[in-house]
Amino acid sequence: MTQGQTKVRLYSFDEFISWYPEDSKVRYELHDGAIVAMPKPKGKHSNLAGSGTNTPFGRSP
Repeated sequence: MTQGQTKVRLYSFDEFISWYPEDSKVRYELHDGAIVAMPKPKGKHSNLAGSGTNTPFGRSP
């Protein structure tokens, strides 16, 4: 028995931005046209990610 390959739809950046859910608790990234769900940061990465929300490097604009 053979299995057929599953075709993966590739997205452009504009399609990805249009697709991205506004209120999602899951973070997504676009990797070579494929949408990939990213795990939540843990430990020190979680603290770093939370400290700079909406501002580059945690600084005010």
